[in-house]
Amino acid sequence: MDYAAYKLPVKEKLKWITLYMLLAFLIGYLFYGAIPVGLLGLPALPFYLRQKTKEAGEQRRQKLLIEFRDLILSYSHSLKAGYSIENGFREGYKDLKWQYKEDDLIMEECRQIIGKMENKHSLEELITDLGVRSGVEEIIDFASVFSVAKKTGGNLPAIISDTGIKISDKLAVKEEIELMFAAKRFEQKIMNCIPLFMMSYIGLGTPGYFDPLYGNAAGIAIMTASLILYAAAYFLAQKIMEIRI
Repeated sequence: MDYAAYKLPVKEKLKWITLYMLLAFLIGYLFYGAIPVGLLGLPALPFYLRQKTKEAGEQRRQKLLIEFRDLILSYSHSLKAGYSIENGFREGYKDLKWQYKEDDLIMEECRQIIGKMENKHSLEELITDLGVRSGVEEIIDFASVFSVAKKTGGNLPAIISDTGIKISDKLAVKEEIELMFAAKRFEQKIMNCIPLFMMSYIGLGTPGYFDPLYGNAAGIAIMTASLILYAAAYFLAQKIMEIRI
């Protein structure tokens, strides 16, 4: 599986296309007094879908990292119990069966790795391949350390356990920050909707209120400038709320 080449499922893609077009038609109606004007937003649809695909891909990589953390912790326990490097990995995979379903990402990856080990591929080579395909920094770093430790005879159980703890700590910090930002994210979503809500409320409560801004060059220029400012504020808020650890 190439984690960099994520594709939205058809159902998800249709959902985002529908939401995008509804928003485009609403903006066309509120800002220009004509629903069909929303069709002018069609050229931006591929960029919107690309962003949603990127977000879904990031979520999938994050899910893989959490599952990988559980794998290496189980693997560490197997090594400490006296299993060999390869058999310890197999035992770690068996332990995960109590936590995950067969179609979860890490379970599919483990089955592939174990299958390739039967064909004489080395474990460090396969974990390195997983890191490259996933693009997850922690997995890439672990593969590098694991490969060096195995070749030099390092204390693998301690190294693997320490890596699992570090990943857990990083995930815990990120979760804590996410909880701190949760209220702010909710406020951001409300603030994003307020301009459209206010325009809808005024337009419905006072029919004809925005008519002087529709159908003339000055009005179109004013509404277009307002729309640009609204979009800029939205993207700025999105950037501010991004978390990088």
